[in-house]
Amino acid sequence: METLFTTQSLTIGGLIVLLVVALAARYFVQREQRRVQHQSYGLDHSQAMTDLGNRTRAAAERKERELLGVTSPRVAR
Repeated sequence: METLFTTQSLTIGGLIVLLVVALAARYFVQREQRRVQHQSYGLDHSQAMTDLGNRTRAAAERKERELLGVTSPRVAR
């Protein structure tokens, strides 16, 4: 019985460690993506975030402007 409890504890502990590592990796990848976007698009990205209030919508708006060849959201409208 003691061996079963130890095995279960180690398994659960291992899964928790894997979950924490996965969440940390996701956090650092997203942080790096935000940094790259900010460096690439600078104030344009920041302004789109402020105007649209959503990273996904800001990215979609930026891609649409890139396809149209427009550099600023002010020019597109």
